[in-house]
Amino acid sequence: MEYNFLDPNEMVILSDENVRSENLKKTGNLMLTNRNIIFFTVGTFKGKIKNIYKRPLSQIKVFQNQPQAKVFSKGLMEYALDIYFISGNERYVFINRMGKKRILEWVKSISATLKGEEIITDSIQNGGIPGVDVVAGTIKETFNTISSTFKPSANQEISGKCSACGAPLSGKKNQIVQCPYCDTKQKL
Repeated sequence: MEYNFLDPNEMVILSDENVRSENLKKTGNLMLTNRNIIFFTVGTFKGKIKNIYKRPLSQIKVFQNQPQAKVFSKGLMEYALDIYFISGNERYVFINRMGKKRILEWVKSISATLKGEEIITDSIQNGGIPGVDVVAGTIKETFNTISSTFKPSANQEISGKCSACGAPLSGKKNQIVQCPYCDTKQKL
């Protein structure tokens, strides 16, 4: 998609589709550039960009060096992005329920852009399946917990059997022990 509505020195920082502007009562795309917050709709048949609404970043209210862009909780697991401009506030609801993490990414990016700081985001454009990062993180944490439970640490006492005679052996992991019955040396 060509963004020929951008100024020559305007760069896209974040962009998301399927965002509802509560103020305009329209669903479209939300874009953060180094100069503006832009909301636009795309035609259904030819995919042409129409209805472009630009709000300059310079018009965002700042209190104690913090731009007034915040996460708004609409209900159970439903969040919106609230941006307070000098001329009024805007609320953007991420329809595919990207969640609080994505909206926080928007808040941090708006703040960093206004302060002239480096922008660090997980992804420039969110095109993945909503919630996958949360599920993947939970699975990873669960796997790490389970594996650490069954994995003996270096100082943990373990037991085994002698490879030669089958007698019981015990000691620390990776320790070389000698069987008290047949004198065979082996590593636990």
